[in-house]
Amino acid sequence: MLCIFLVVFLLAFSQESQAQKTRRFKTFKPKAQKVPKNKGKAVCPIFEENQYPYHGIGLKLGDPSGLTYKFYAAKWLAFALDVGKGASGLYSTYHRDHFSNFLALDTLMAGESITYLAHRVKRDLVGAAKVLLHQDVSGILPGLQLYLGAGWQMRNVRLEYEYLVERDFNEASPGTLVAERTFSGLVGSFGLEYAYFEIPVSAFMEVEVFSDTAEDPVWTR
Repeated sequence: MLCIFLVVFLLAFSQESQAQKTRRFKTFKPKAQKVPKNKGKAVCPIFEENQYPYHGIGLKLGDPSGLTYKFYAAKWLAFALDVGKGASGLYSTYHRDHFSNFLALDTLMAGESITYLAHRVKRDLVGAAKVLLHQDVSGILPGLQLYLGAGWQMRNVRLEYEYLVERDFNEASPGTLVAERTFSGLVGSFGLEYAYFEIPVSAFMEVEVFSDTAEDPVWTR
């Protein structure tokens, strides 16, 4: 009888415990949180028709790398200023090929020749001002704009060349030459600008074409 009583007691206790767990689970069942529609999507904080003009300042990486300022006068019109350091490595071959332009070859004596060794860019400053025309293409991607631009760019480069003066009888002596060049001319640009974040930030990518009219009129990059 004692064994039967214990079995009945344990079964009853087990069922009661299971019922309590079930009640506790139902009591603390989490409820789904509803998010309002205006909070459930990203809101583009710039390029709003009634918020112009805008001012923007940021960083630009490439050629040049530096600061960029942009004034958004209207949804279709903006003005940009870029100031920074040029990507000197892109023009290494160009600077090497123009080494002979800075030599006073008429001072060489008979049997002497000059051999280029290397060059270092001591300064490469770039400044540009552009007018940009924007086109909204948010139908392709929300917050996306295309733009075309034109303006004027100036570049000041200071170079230090190392060379070797070779003479007859296997004699040679090293030398250095400092040259400064200032390029200026028209610049055109094509770019994409994206601004669909929850903070007032945009990101852009552009390609520029520059044609020099001062130092080397045939040079286009």
